[in-house]
Amino acid sequence: MKAFLATGTALAVVSLGAACSGHGPAASAADLPSSPTPSTTTPAASAGPADLPQPPSSAKFVRVTSFLGDGRTVGVAMPLILRFGRAVPVARRAAVEERLTVRSRPAQPGVWSWTSPTEVHFRPRHFWLARTAVTYRADLAGLPLGNGRYVRNNLGVGISIGRAFVMTVDNRTKTMTVERDGKVVKRIPVSLGKRSTPSSSGTMMVMDKQRHAVFDTFDELGADGYRTKIEYAQRLTWGGEFIHAAPWSEDAQGRTNVSHGCVNVSQRMGRWLFARTLPGDPVTIRGTSRKLRPGNGWTDWND
Repeated sequence: MKAFLATGTALAVVSLGAACSGHGPAASAADLPSSPTPSTTTPAASAGPADLPQPPSSAKFVRVTSFLGDGRTVGVAMPLILRFGRAVPVARRAAVEERLTVRSRPAQPGVWSWTSPTEVHFRPRHFWLARTAVTYRADLAGLPLGNGRYVRNNLGVGISIGRAFVMTVDNRTKTMTVERDGKVVKRIPVSLGKRSTPSSSGTMMVMDKQRHAVFDTFDELGADGYRTKIEYAQRLTWGGEFIHAAPWSEDAQGRTNVSHGCVNVSQRMGRWLFARTLPGDPVTIRGTSRKLRPGNGWTDWND
């Protein structure tokens, strides 16, 4: 039960494990670049909350950072992600959450949830309303975390939510329906994972985009692996599920599933989607035999 609070062109080699099968931790949060635009941070020595005593000279410090930086525009499903340099003990997480604030225009209730000992996410009750302005703060400088460790810095970030761009994939019809601001703008034939490597059903998000990539599975599969150049790749899971252009499967798209778990679209539709998506745009896949595993990507919307 959750309580909701009011409130480039370079070629990237992607080691995918059993790409696009969704097997194994082919990537992790550390593999995604944070926003190049820095958030605002202040050290404990200069801007700690008034009710926190100054840490002792022997203190060991833990930095908190934001995945998103000031000025980013993201999709309506995007969680606010804070990361800590070391694990936050369970007993200290409530104290951390008490010093996290989110303000949005218009106001939307939401909740903070820990996805790992070093990462906490905020998401609204429903997808963000399109074109919402969001600011969030972590007033944590000087907060004790136990074992002589203290949070080093405060942090503040302001972002914008873009248009509502929502993608829904139906395995029964082998079709992706794309809505923008509530209106259907495109229906795209797809091919999903074949019977032995099904795509995951659940709500995912665009996490990262690579105009050119190489999918490499030899480390995971050995002689049965493959190394394939891919265009218009958009990551959905850590385990190696992507939306991408697959000109080799265009005859199957809309008819049958032949992929290793990815959402295959045509070259033309891969380019069309790539030009329009933002990180945090939701992608919901329905009707496959595999359920999305919690933590396999930004799985905040699968309670």
